Amino acid sequence: MKYYESTINTMLSDINKDVRHIVTDDIRCYLTDYQERKKSSKVTIDNIRRILSSFFSWLEDEDYILKSPVRRIHKVKTGTCIKETYSDETMELMRDNCTELRDLAITNLLG
Repeated sequence: MKYYESTINTMLSDINKDVRHIVTDDIRCYLTDYQERKKSSKVTIDNIRRILSSFFSWLEDEDYILKSPVRRIHKVKTGTCIKETYSDETMELMRDNCTELRDLAITNLLG
């Protein structure tokens, strides 16, 4: 909860407008500036976008604002990391070197 509160307060402080007057371009500029200043990853920026989206959606649901300015800001696309799999030979070597039953169970879960 504290992370959410901190994220929202930081945005409100940086934009320095009443929430009823914040528009989509304000949010876009904030996210871009934040990423450049903090050298943040795309994942971090998308997490902030999601938090702001939830906040403004709540404001919209409560009729405090007419329309969420985050609605038109789409999810930030991030690359996926494909991890290499172990070969059958490598799996057998790992199994053969297990000295504890727990280690063998973990190794079997991998393969």
